[in-house]
Amino acid sequence: MKHLRVPSPANAATIALFLLLIGATVAASIAVKAHFDTLSSEAFEDTVEAVMDAISEDAEENLAELRAIQGLFNVSEDVTRSDFDAFVSAFFDIEHGTQALEWIPRILHTQRDAFIRSVQAEGFPDFTIHPPGDRDEYFPVNYVWPLNPNLPAFGFDLATERNRRAALERSRDTGELVATAPITLVQEMKEQAGLLIYAPIYDTGRVPATIADRRAELLGFGLAVFRVDDFIDDAVPAALHTDFNLEMFDAGQDGGKRIHVDDTAYPDLAEESAMTITRTLEFANRTYRLQFAAPRGFALGGITGNLWLLILVAGVLFSVVALGFSYLLLNGRRTALALAERITRSLAASEAERDQMFELSQELIITADREGRFVFVSGAARRILGRDPSEMMGKQYLDFVHPDDRERVREVSARIFQGGELTSFETRFLKADGGVAWIDWNAQQLPEPYGLILAVGRDVTDDRQSRQALEELRRRNELILDSAAEGIYGLNLQGNTTFVNPAAAEMIGWNAEEIIGKSQHAILHHSKPDGSPYPREQCPIYATFKDGLTHRVDGEVFWRRDGTSFPVHYTSAPIRDDQGNLAGAVVMFRDVTEELAVEQAKSDFVSMVSHELRSPLTSIRGRLDLLRDGAAGELTKEQKPMIEAAATSSLRLQSLIDDLLDLARIEAGTFQVTLQATDLAEVTRRAADSVSSEFRDKRIDLALELAGDLPPVSADPDRLTQVVTNVVSNAYRYTPDGGRVSISTGMDEGRVLLVVTDKGIGIDPDDLPRVFERFFQGSERVRRPPGSTGLGLAISKSLMELQGGEIRLESMVGEGTTITLVLNLAEDEATAGAAN
Repeated sequence: MKHLRVPSPANAATIALFLLLIGATVAASIAVKAHFDTLSSEAFEDTVEAVMDAISEDAEENLAELRAIQGLFNVSEDVTRSDFDAFVSAFFDIEHGTQALEWIPRILHTQRDAFIRSVQAEGFPDFTIHPPGDRDEYFPVNYVWPLNPNLPAFGFDLATERNRRAALERSRDTGELVATAPITLVQEMKEQAGLLIYAPIYDTGRVPATIADRRAELLGFGLAVFRVDDFIDDAVPAALHTDFNLEMFDAGQDGGKRIHVDDTAYPDLAEESAMTITRTLEFANRTYRLQFAAPRGFALGGITGNLWLLILVAGVLFSVVALGFSYLLLNGRRTALALAERITRSLAASEAERDQMFELSQELIITADREGRFVFVSGAARRILGRDPSEMMGKQYLDFVHPDDRERVREVSARIFQGGELTSFETRFLKADGGVAWIDWNAQQLPEPYGLILAVGRDVTDDRQSRQALEELRRRNELILDSAAEGIYGLNLQGNTTFVNPAAAEMIGWNAEEIIGKSQHAILHHSKPDGSPYPREQCPIYATFKDGLTHRVDGEVFWRRDGTSFPVHYTSAPIRDDQGNLAGAVVMFRDVTEELAVEQAKSDFVSMVSHELRSPLTSIRGRLDLLRDGAAGELTKEQKPMIEAAATSSLRLQSLIDDLLDLARIEAGTFQVTLQATDLAEVTRRAADSVSSEFRDKRIDLALELAGDLPPVSADPDRLTQVVTNVVSNAYRYTPDGGRVSISTGMDEGRVLLVVTDKGIGIDPDDLPRVFERFFQGSERVRRPPGSTGLGLAISKSLMELQGGEIRLESMVGEGTTITLVLNLAEDEATAGAAN
């Protein structure tokens, strides 16, 4: 028969004491955890309220802008486009995520054509109301600021889309500011929801009493355009922006349509571990729901948030020790010693496991007492400082701190012992080899009775060096920008200026501080040379945002602050983030006023000199011909070659003067070509015959490979002959005696090609970009033949462009050059090709 063992009174008392201590420990840890959960929840609520206040304030400021536009039209019977631009541009000095401010007139069907003509007369020849169609009334976008980023919306009839029309009619009938349901903006360049807010404006200057009167007396609407993401990003203070996740819903949609989401702060936040707060925003007669989320422990440091766990572990260890002592007192020395031995082994094993964990930790973990001595140093000291932890323990930690940082460390330690907490404090520690390690510390005081500082440090030496290198690179870039003679400024994807160098600010007459953060179209106006607006589809910035490539425009005009303008050469290049995504553009421009003046002076000089030389040269050539024909008597044997050389030189000079005059007329825009159906093969043969004697003199083989079924091309026969002769003569000059030049024809994608190939000396790669410049004859690294003026290819390029064609050149030093003329088919041939 088995006997039931009953615990002795001593054992029962020991167990009761142990359970009491465990219970007290659990209760204390639960209380501490509940306290810190409350602190975290309150901090989260305070943050949400601050964010909602900021969003509400920005929303109200935007509504105030619309009310101001209502006031502008109420007090003035004739608000011009310039009046409107000047009035609303001031609102953009303080951004609220507004994409545009607009004036939307009500246009009856009978007024449509006159309205379109009046807008076109303001300098917008392509303006029309779109989408097209006959309607009783129209609500087109007329005044819009800023214009260039919003050109696709210019002339758009807001009543042609369901959501836009529903809000428009509600605003008209109620006389109140009304927001649309979420829409995709006409001018949208990114994937984000948009909103329109209407502000009705009536003929009476006030809201009429009845709906019928409101509909009859409506003049139009002031309109604010928003991108929701931009509005929220601008409204939420930067200091709070990364502390929570945020979703925004349009409560007017079935089930609440999500129109904004930002979960970059906590992308993997699970619902069971999250705190959530929901708030509503009433904005322009529409309700929006904002849902905030953050993890439990929000706004608490890692050590503070887990202090309850530290208390629980310490309490359990203390309870185990107390259990041992109680058992010792109650059960006798032998039993107590045996139990103490087991507890010691257990604690030793626990300490060994702890030490192994600390040894493997990549972070440096230390504890220090009030006297400034190390009590514990983890094994990471070997890797970070090159020191054995046992040699550091018991020593003053300030002895290991860099001398320049010791006073700061002493002050911080004092604050921690007074109950403070330290996060992200960087300081230098001395390494065993004499070097320095930068360590980023998080520290706090352990609760009594320990009275120690617990600190965890991360080696940030490499990070700091990287930051210093980046800072040095930034300083160098700023120096380059500051010293650059060209104007340089940067833009984000919203078209707002992110940086500007002094040269750009000086050229346009603004201070750099006035430009940063502003729309480039509000500060850096640009247009065609005649002052007309630059088409958005041709704007290099828009093209860069669209395809992510570099674009250049010559012949554009920038406007200064004082209303004067100057011509520029203008380049837009993409800016990308670390992931390679398009983040904006950098714009470089150069004032070419002096260059254009110099070019004009050159052209004027060339034209003048050419005209002045032509008459005396004609006289010289005539007299040389008379001498050669014996009009002044029979020439001697010695005189004949001299006269022939003079006659040849006069021909070369005549050719040069003709080229100069052609070039002057081309640049002046007075050179005329007559396009007609032209036989390219016949032109090629005529040009080849004109230079055949020169080819024979140098024993150069001139090979013609002309296609027999080549269709007629659109060209001026005389000018095409001049181009082909220039190109063939160029091949002749650069081909050595006994060489070969081939001329062939063909078709490529509906255009006719003439290809001239030589096996001459070729062109240096550095010279290729300049071969079509006037008077350019190549570098000294490649031997140049005599007789070249450097005008033939420049004139040929201009003549080809005047005939709607183009000229291409490929070359390698020592292997020869290939020049290709590309010509369009004659009109009849092109039409036939299209029909087929």
